[in-house]
Parts: sequence; C-alpha cells; structure tokens
Amino acid sequence: MTYSPNYIRYLSIAAILLVLTAFIRVNWKLKHSTVTFKIKHAGLLVNGSLASTQANINFDPANLAQSTIVASVETNTIETGIALRNKHLRKEQYLHVDKFPRITMRSTRMEKTGSQDYLAYFDLTIKGTTKNIQVPFRFVENACGGDFKAEFSLNRLDYKVRESSWLMDNEVQVFIQLNVTR
Repeated sequence: MTYSPNYIRYLSIAAILLVLTAFIRVNWKLKHSTVTFKIKHAGLLVNGSLASTQANINFDPANLAQSTIVASVETNTIETGIALRNKHLRKEQYLHVDKFPRITMRSTRMEKTGSQDYLAYFDLTIKGTTKNIQVPFRFVENACGGDFKAEFSLNRLDYKVRESSWLMDNEVQVFIQLNVTR
C-alpha cells in the first residue's frame, strides 16, 4: 500500500501536534473562590475568611510534573464577623497587614492519590516566613471547568502569628475552594 505525500504530511503534522499537546499545560482561570479558616479562641470556635484571591493555575491531571499552582489572598480582607477582632488581627502581632499584604502558596510538586484526589507540596508564606506544607486536595472537572477543594491545618506559631497562648489554639484549620474555567 502506498500513501500520497499529502497524506504522509498530514499524518506527520497530526503526530507532532499529539506529541506537543502532551507537554502543554492546562491553564485554568479563577472564576470564584472561598478561603475560610477555623480556630479555637477562649474555648469558642472562631470562623473567618480571607478574600481577593489571585491564582495562576496550570494543572493537568495527566501531567502533574509540569503542573503548578500559585495563589494568594490579601491579608487586609480578613473577616471574622466582628469588626474589632478584624482590626486586631490586622495588627503587627497577628498578620501585620501593612508590612505583609498577601499570604501566598506556591506548589513545588504534586502527586495523585486517588481518582480525583491529589497531594500537593506548597511553599506557604505568611508574614515573611515560608514553610513547605502538604495539602491534600480534590479536583473535579466538569463541562464548565472544574473545582479544586482543599482542607488542611497549620500551626500559626510556625508563621509568627502571635505567641503561644492558653486562650488561643495553635492549630488553624484552613478550607480552600477554587471554581475554575478554561
């Protein structure tokens, strides 16, 4: 069987495109986000949130080695439902928003742990202190885009967010949800 030169040319172009798509990252655009947290203070559970999320998401479940996520929130958007507490949390001993306007997460690697479950390693920077943390997350793709959901805890003392206190727990639970489109 002989093939025409045009057929071979088209087949070659198709093969090249197929190889190239294996190396192209899937860029996602942030449509909506929620970043919330919980911490015990004086025996009561305090719920809060941070806003103004910015994210650069290059995520491909089939190519995790080339996938990256960089996201941040503005520290001055902290909201706990009590204005006086919010003002206090913006001060130097807590988030020091004048000097450190953003909390940033930058992925360093990712691995698959289930059909839609992943474990990412992030450099988390709060108040100028960066620590590498593990963040389990779930990514569910749908016709309109996808959803990233993560839940993890961190020790506020690792980031110099106030000193140790019998009134406030050291562990903070963090919940992140990112709704994305292509």
